[in-house]
Amino acid sequence: MNIITASAATLLMVTLAGVADAQIKADPAGNPAVSTSMDLEKQLKDQIAAIERGNRNIANLNDVLRAAVQLRSELPNVAVDTAATPNGAHKTALALACSQAGITLNYGTKYFLDKSIAIVKNKIDELSSTQQMDMLRLQSLENNTNIRSIIGNKR
Repeated sequence: MNIITASAATLLMVTLAGVADAQIKADPAGNPAVSTSMDLEKQLKDQIAAIERGNRNIANLNDVLRAAVQLRSELPNVAVDTAATPNGAHKTALALACSQAGITLNYGTKYFLDKSIAIVKNKIDELSSTQQMDMLRLQSLENNTNIRSIIGNKR
């Protein structure tokens, strides 16, 4: 039996000969060697949904970051760390953005606002890295689907 390894990261494999769609075999490590067409379709849909969720989360955090930076721009650079953030439209916009993103930040003083900005930037970077890995998984699943289609056409 010939096996093509699609990606070491995903450990998805497709057999080239003699395996019906409904059969699932395992390699010596116990990883599935053949996914059914339905399994691949479900995995594709799940992966796309995960990517869409990640995109929404990143967009929400970008809104929080934008509002936090606008609020920070109202404070002079020479303000002491204990300086209170001014009330107004930018503070209200930040509160709304945090609410929509489902996060809580302490931005009552310059010190905490600066810390919050750094935290949000780090979280955006973290989610962006996760999105890159999710896109690679999606690409691998699409490759497996294409291989199954080619194999199906040759039968």
